[in-house]
Amino acid sequence: MNYTITSATKLSSSNLKTAQDVAKAKLGASGTPKLEVDSSLIAGVRILYGSSLLDLSLAARIDSIKNSIS
Repeated sequence: MNYTITSATKLSSSNLKTAQDVAKAKLGASGTPKLEVDSSLIAGVRILYGSSLLDLSLAARIDSIKNSIS
């Protein structure tokens, strides 16, 4: 199954390898991912594999903090 890695900026080869390793370990993803860039993530990555989403972005963390204090 294909998967997508979205990052705030273009990933270096070492950061891409790390993201692929996380996708495999956490979601069971394998193969070559589709790469996308979305600056609204601020930093970090979002990995979509099938219907599973692993959001490791700074934007997601900020939203989580906002929700916990409101």
